[in-house]
Amino acid sequence: MTVQHPNGRETKYAYDLLGRKLMVNHPDVGETNLTYDAAGNLLTKLTAELRKSISDKGYISYTYDFERLHEVLYPENLFNRVTYTYGK
Repeated sequence: MTVQHPNGRETKYAYDLLGRKLMVNHPDVGETNLTYDAAGNLLTKLTAELRKSISDKGYISYTYDFERLHEVLYPENLFNRVTYTYGK
């Protein structure tokens, strides 16, 4: 899918057959790629900025515990993580 902005530039989107966004290519930000697990939870996000600074292995990863977001891990600094705790 392509969206044309008033200035003539385009943002492109790609989706899988389940309607999950796989790719966004924005003229100002570059391409972002997303992957999901079988349950539809976001697993990884690879942004244009990470691709430039780290490589294709430098992605943001997400882990889940029974469908609830448990942790977000950022690649540039392995100590830079966000952990979620529920019901405590």
